[in-house]
Amino acid sequence: MDMLGPLPSGESILVLIDLYSRFRITEVVMKTTTEDIIEKLKQNFLRMGIPTILISDNARNFSSQKMQNFCTQFGIQLTHTTPYWPQANGEVERQNRSILKALRIAEVNGTDWKDDLQEANYVYSIIQHPATGRTPAELVFGRRLRDWIPEVEHFTNGEHEEIMDYNKIYRYRSKGRYDLAHGCKDSSLEPNDRVLMRNLMPQNKLAPLYNPIPATVIEKQGNSVIIETEDGKRFKRNSAHLKKLSTSGELEQQQPSDGSTTDWGTPSSPAAGSSTPIVAAEQIDGADNRGRPRRDKKRPLRFDDFEVDI
Repeated sequence: MDMLGPLPSGESILVLIDLYSRFRITEVVMKTTTEDIIEKLKQNFLRMGIPTILISDNARNFSSQKMQNFCTQFGIQLTHTTPYWPQANGEVERQNRSILKALRIAEVNGTDWKDDLQEANYVYSIIQHPATGRTPAELVFGRRLRDWIPEVEHFTNGEHEEIMDYNKIYRYRSKGRYDLAHGCKDSSLEPNDRVLMRNLMPQNKLAPLYNPIPATVIEKQGNSVIIETEDGKRFKRNSAHLKKLSTSGELEQQQPSDGSTTDWGTPSSPAAGSSTPIVAAEQIDGADNRGRPRRDKKRPLRFDDFEVDI
């Protein structure tokens, strides 16, 4: 679940996504307090079914004691995503983009956005989803819902294992494309490792990128890592926001899962991680008068279709 808003009307939208069927539910609320959210959740859970796990971000209205008591009452495991890492709740974040697109279309057409949103939800529920090979409504209600277009092909209900395998293949391929595009690598962090935590809320542009005080890895689940600082405070971060320290206290040269560079120190600092000795420019120039190395000049790719003189 996630909260989308506030909108220009002052209202917000509570977005619920069933991760098995990808069925989408939207609830318009004027207030985003825990009590209002619990009321909407209870109505939908008693109508659609009680989930096993409820995933949300770390907003106060989602992580309050009242929300935890509500989930305990219904036997629901309340799980929160890693802070500052919206990809951990990517399913609902992707749906938010589709919802915003429908709202913008309604704004341009001058129509009632609430009616258009409900219609968009219905159309979404009767379209085959690439992650399951079935329509969301088909997996939720056990049958295909009618639409305005004559049906050409009918997809029969598949077994649970077949749908789960289809979903795993879809996720595996999506992850492979993302990792390849961003140069991602598996994290090598382990419990008891010493790390530096990225400063995600710098006070100014000159603030250090990482907190200088090391922390210790307490627990790791996938790319989600729980660390503890020397003063006993615990933080939950993605492994891409952590830099591993070697036993000597220097940064290890490893590429995090988000593909960002690890060399954030100055050339003269130990954090730069360079083991090559610094040689004076006079020694290089005086040795064989080679001077500074030059880059190879290449013709731009946009000129490949033309014959030009360089």
